[in-house]
Order: sequence, then C-alpha cells, then structure tokens
Amino acid sequence: MGKGDQKTRRGKLFRGSFGKTRPRNT
Repeated sequence: MGKGDQKTRRGKLFRGSFGKTRPRNT
C-alpha cells in the first residue's frame, strides 16, 4: 500500500495509470 503500489487506486493515481481499480471512463 502506498504511492508506488500499482495494485491500489492511489498508486495508479500517482503513476497516472488506469486499470480495474481505476477505470478510464469515469
């Protein structure tokens, strides 16, 4: 858990990436 974790929503926000936890169509 944290900024660098790509498995979490926060980590995706930090890296600017998308996935199941953070869909692009919001």
